[in-house]
Amino acid sequence: MTMGILKVRFFLAFVRAGFDILCADLDVVWLRDPRPWVMGQINSSLLIAYADIVVSTDVTSGAAENDRAAWGLQQELNTGMLMLRSSPGAAVVCEAWVARMQREMVSIEKLPKNMLQWWSNDQTFFNEVIQRSLLLSDHDAKHASDPSRRRNAAAHLRSIDRRAERGAGLARALHAVESLVAHPRASGAQLAALRGLQFRQRDGVTFAIGTFPYELFASGHTFFTQSLQARRGFSPVAVHTTFQFCDTAEFAWGKRSRLRERLLWLVDTDSYYQRVGPASEPKPEPTELGYAGFLHLDGALLDFGSRPRPPFPAEG
Repeated sequence: MTMGILKVRFFLAFVRAGFDILCADLDVVWLRDPRPWVMGQINSSLLIAYADIVVSTDVTSGAAENDRAAWGLQQELNTGMLMLRSSPGAAVVCEAWVARMQREMVSIEKLPKNMLQWWSNDQTFFNEVIQRSLLLSDHDAKHASDPSRRRNAAAHLRSIDRRAERGAGLARALHAVESLVAHPRASGAQLAALRGLQFRQRDGVTFAIGTFPYELFASGHTFFTQSLQARRGFSPVAVHTTFQFCDTAEFAWGKRSRLRERLLWLVDTDSYYQRVGPASEPKPEPTELGYAGFLHLDGALLDFGSRPRPPFPAEG
């Protein structure tokens, strides 16, 4: 929790100094340039490029990727990939986030030191801060039938960043939205695919929040468990090695093994692959040898390449 407080204070220092920041956890691997999505160069991301906050999610299917499901904002938000604009809205969320973690620090001091508080992490309290902020139903940047909601949303987005180049880009984005709304028969599918925003208020300050596309800013579930991107024939922008047995430093070797399976961890020396068992050299990490959780293997590894394979079952 202490590290979480320090991290968000670090974010705040940049936001208050006038910088927009894209933050990622250490267990995120970047495979493509994210700037087209965070700068509005992708049609479906025209609006999120101008939000106060954009965050990845733990969404595991396309069922949440639409306006009705709020683009995953009603599910677990994952701060492993987080975009913060230099705006009052982003700052007020970060301030509330730090304050909530500080209150939790006081609370957990009363618990036994050896008690693992898996629920007490910075991401938990980011979600709490967002979900307990007032939802502004009169703001909707792409509402098809109520222009007043679109005007309210547009007014807030214009207030976030008053730099001329950003204002020109936002004007083009809002014009594109109005064109889609004006021609629902011809442009209905494009409007539906445009990632929407939620507008909320915290301590009297309005902020707009959106989410990154779950297929492109991938969780461990979609990338490793489902192999969703590989099956659909494209590479994600980033991979977050989530959905592991646990989320502590003890399990870093498990995350590295996930990356090795997909040829995304290429820093091992050849000697790593010569190891045939825990007693051989080079030895694995002590945490790996001492792990006694759900599954623990030791002894020499079998060479399956030298063993006869059973025949495939006959078809028909």
